Amino acid sequence: MRRRYASLCQQMMDDPQWVQLVEQELQHADSPHLHYAIRVARMLTLDVWPVLFDQLSRYPVKPTLYFELIKTEDEQRVRKLVAFAEQHLPLGEIASGPANLPGYGLEYEAHQCLGMLLQLLSSHEGMGQELVAAGLWSPVTSNRRAALHVLKVWSSEMWGEKTTERLRRLSVAETEESIREQIREIL
Repeated sequence: MRRRYASLCQQMMDDPQWVQLVEQELQHADSPHLHYAIRVARMLTLDVWPVLFDQLSRYPVKPTLYFELIKTEDEQRVRKLVAFAEQHLPLGEIASGPANLPGYGLEYEAHQCLGMLLQLLSSHEGMGQELVAAGLWSPVTSNRRAALHVLKVWSSEMWGEKTTERLRRLSVAETEESIREQIREIL
């Protein structure tokens, strides 16, 4: 019975119409089916990264796109994504000062995008200093924690002036005791 189902599934996957359908669906970042199209594309071993990155020009603050795009080990792609985010995310608005906000809802989509990128940056020392600096001064608690994690992993020479200054300011302005403790450890 399993072999029969496996065979049927393989026949479906080998049908070229699926590739066409998936490629069409990937062209619409606002589609409610985007997540499914991405999963199927990966099952079909299609490279979705370039298509999704192209979608960022129309939707530069779309958490779903960042969530998928950070799933790369290609250094050039990481650099391209970080450079795009530094240019297109509203980092000045994000960095409005520490608070204890959870960061859920449509009004926090930019914060969510930043949070995902911060997870990526801990593996890429020195890359995305503007993003780390914005994360340190975000009102969303998880972004500050993620930015501090990046700084723990990076050597202090890679932080940059803006990040170092924000960290010093945060050591005074931070409202959450556990985060203040992390800052003391880092400094």
